[in-house]
Amino acid sequence: PNNKNPNQNQNSTEPYPHITVPPTSKHQTMGNYFSTETPEPVKPEEEANEAASVIQNVWKKKEQGAEFKWPDNLYLELMDMAETDQMVGYVALLFKAAREAKEPFKGLQSIVGLSESAPNAEKPKLTLAQIQSIVEDNKEALSKSAAFSDVTTPQDMLDALTKISNRTSGRKLAIVNLNPVELARGDMPYAIVKDDKLKRITVAFNSKNSALKSDWILQRSYRQRNVKLPRALKAKISGDRITHVKQHEGFSLYLTRGGVNSLSNQIINDLLPVLTPKYKLYVTGHGMAGALATLLAFHVAFDSTIPTPVSCVTLGSPRVGDASFWRASYLLEISGKLRTCRIVTDSDTLPTIPASKDYAHAGYQLRLSPSSKLVKPQEYYPAVKDDGSLRKPAFQSTKKFNASKSDPQTYLECIEMNQEALVELDLNELYKQAGVDAFSAADAVDE
Repeated sequence: PNNKNPNQNQNSTEPYPHITVPPTSKHQTMGNYFSTETPEPVKPEEEANEAASVIQNVWKKKEQGAEFKWPDNLYLELMDMAETDQMVGYVALLFKAAREAKEPFKGLQSIVGLSESAPNAEKPKLTLAQIQSIVEDNKEALSKSAAFSDVTTPQDMLDALTKISNRTSGRKLAIVNLNPVELARGDMPYAIVKDDKLKRITVAFNSKNSALKSDWILQRSYRQRNVKLPRALKAKISGDRITHVKQHEGFSLYLTRGGVNSLSNQIINDLLPVLTPKYKLYVTGHGMAGALATLLAFHVAFDSTIPTPVSCVTLGSPRVGDASFWRASYLLEISGKLRTCRIVTDSDTLPTIPASKDYAHAGYQLRLSPSSKLVKPQEYYPAVKDDGSLRKPAFQSTKKFNASKSDPQTYLECIEMNQEALVELDLNELYKQAGVDAFSAADAVDE
């Protein structure tokens, strides 16, 4: 975040003018979808025809992705994302400890290929089984690492990875975008996890990324920047055409600044080789990493090369946009392009910030109890009121921030505690009950 691009206007209303890919790629980047021109007036009949075309394209992609199948229930969907988030966080800690160690970690260097020739080579994969093996083979060295002093122990990590392995047996989870150059620098802002059995690609933002706790982002905790929407979004809510949305300045710039080397551009380019029409894209993150997941999912949902709907599952994410951002997200949801599930607990205050009327959450909210006593999850979807205004959530935590109540493990435990209730829920059905009937059984077929 400290690498400023002198050619980029920080006050620009253009969201992703710099997102490009090499000329040899057929991919249309986000920049193609965000016009810099003033849109021409659209006649009602043209708007209706365009809406019908959008829906037809969505279903066409669903036919192409015939091998994907939605999870049987919300418990499985949430556990998959929470454990993916946990696995990526552990891998980040593993590499951090390896960089600090005096001796190379057994089995790590050969997998990642940290050599001068690595940048030009194919990016290596790191499977869940390999991660377990590396932790087991280097437990003594890991136990001496400062990276584990106040977070977890190597044995805790190994136990958690074993639990994930047992639950996902036969799925061969693998991180497919390891970048030796970034890892050598000490960076791991995100990882892309591939699940060949479930036909799923997940972008998981690393919540342990120190950049997310920097003053650069925190100083912009209330500031917003205008983002101009693409012409593709021409539907209306309550007679108001949406042309711009406002996003949290810190999170938005963190994703987009840096020209062709921006984080969002890098993620898109990493996705291109692995995301085929037969796979679905998920985006996830915990805490402030969840804010990045929300923004990325919002923007890639406009991308015609990405199989839709894009699914976003966040754990304790803060707010990232204003009411117009919510309305634009809603339009993506009703057109079948985006489905979002936000998990919050009443012991975590992070989802209540920025505490400003200028911010509003988007997507389906599920509030879980962190106590041992089973409490039915409280569901909430920010529907439009009769007068066209946004009905905001009733949940407003008044508790002081407690990091121990906001960590990924707490959220994982909450999901497990609420298993009995969550297995009876289905995100697509919850959307349908809220009046959004864009995701149905026809969207998923047997493997």
